[in-house]
Amino acid sequence: MKKKTIQILIIDDDDIDRENYHRLLHQTQLKSIKISQEACGKDGLKAILKNSFDIILLDQNLPDMTGLSILKEMSAHFHTDMPPVIIITGQGNTEVDLEAMKLGAVDYLIKGEINASILGRSIRYSLKNKEREVELQKKEKFLRFTLDSINECVIATDKKGDIIRMNKSAEKFTGFNIAEVFKQPIESVFHILDFKSKNIIPCNFDSMLNTIDRGTSFEKVILQSKDNFEYYINYRVSVIKDNSENTKGLVLVFNDITEQHEIELHFQQVQKLDVLGELASGIVHDFNNVLSVILGTSGLLRRRLKDDEKSLELANSIADASRTANGLTKRLLSFVRNEEQSFTIVEIFHSITNALNIIKKSLNDNITIEATHSGDSINILGESSLIENAIINLGFNARDAMSDGGQILIKTSLIEQEPTFLKNNETKLINHSQNSPNYKIDNKRYVEITVSDTGIGIKEENIEKIFDPFFTTKELEQGTGLGLSSVFRIVNEHMGDISVTSQVGEGTTFTIKLPILVSPNI
Repeated sequence: MKKKTIQILIIDDDDIDRENYHRLLHQTQLKSIKISQEACGKDGLKAILKNSFDIILLDQNLPDMTGLSILKEMSAHFHTDMPPVIIITGQGNTEVDLEAMKLGAVDYLIKGEINASILGRSIRYSLKNKEREVELQKKEKFLRFTLDSINECVIATDKKGDIIRMNKSAEKFTGFNIAEVFKQPIESVFHILDFKSKNIIPCNFDSMLNTIDRGTSFEKVILQSKDNFEYYINYRVSVIKDNSENTKGLVLVFNDITEQHEIELHFQQVQKLDVLGELASGIVHDFNNVLSVILGTSGLLRRRLKDDEKSLELANSIADASRTANGLTKRLLSFVRNEEQSFTIVEIFHSITNALNIIKKSLNDNITIEATHSGDSINILGESSLIENAIINLGFNARDAMSDGGQILIKTSLIEQEPTFLKNNETKLINHSQNSPNYKIDNKRYVEITVSDTGIGIKEENIEKIFDPFFTTKELEQGTGLGLSSVFRIVNEHMGDISVTSQVGEGTTFTIKLPILVSPNI
């Protein structure tokens, strides 16, 4: 195999020195060399940037620029792929020599002390050093590609806890890239919170080591990215050690488990709803027994009060309310048990008006309530008692948030936009088209119902939990934590969407979006 010709560039303004280096190069044991020469710094730099040289012999004292200036230009241009430079000084200036080495020179020689043996040895050393450097760069590149090819996020630090490596996955989830955080402390990038308390977890080098010592090197936490996005992650920490078991740094590995976390939450909610179904079954049975007594008693009262018109009207109201409550509890039990619902056409504002009348009777004088609507008759496919129950629950919730008084506003609007929330209810849409072929869902409009109050508001950390079964911030005797979870499920059963916005001290608004019917296909 033919050996590669070694390309050598001499940059020196002295003709005699250049001839001397040329002669010495041919006296070395180097084979197959090609020598180029430049007499000034600018021409030498142009040649370096234009051509590919294996070795550069660079004089420090040139008439137009110094050897150090050329090294700085080369360092900025080549970065990690700079050709080997041997700096030549006139008097062996130590400060110049050290600065040259910092800028990337591989060796330095002193004029007047150079012979063929010294020059040959320096060149062979420089070439060998370059080979090792190239090999290390290949290994570094392979390691980088390997780390970037795995889904796990990897961050490595030195023994001070400063970042020296990050793979692409880690950059994606932290929001930082290695260039901006290289040699920065690990805690400047890895911001984590306890997933229950949301308290900040210290992540400096010492705390990471303590995590390993405690045997808890694998934890579920919340990662906050540079852009304040939050991800649920699992992470583990390992110590980097050399052959002598000396600590050289840490390697942090973490995985995004946000989707898994959401699945777990959904499963927990399903379990709670199953418990809710069993609980509701028992409550309905006991409650219906109570209603039977009320109905029987109201019947006796009506017979005794048949000549007292005003009292008879009150007794009839008790009987009617009891029968309504009896029917509602049965339908709610069927709903909670996931039994098939028999939906019909429901005029939405009629249901809201019925709910409004019930809410009004529960309000103190310091609370006002108002309902507005667009004026149009809006029909949905559903169960009127369930819709009324949802509005009543939201109304009672608003009432309980205003112990010092305030205002409740229920607003119904027809929104002339595509009901995009239906994309989350494709299965129910298919069932609807099969079970109710005569009713067509409007794909261009939907109804929006907002229930607003001027109460105490909801704390930000509780917003995501308010629809969970059994979650409540009320005292035990004031709330069960089932009202809003019931509302959520009713809305979901009607292929709708519910959201909430709140400001502590100012009030809360619940927004329900429901699909509407075009008209029956007769």
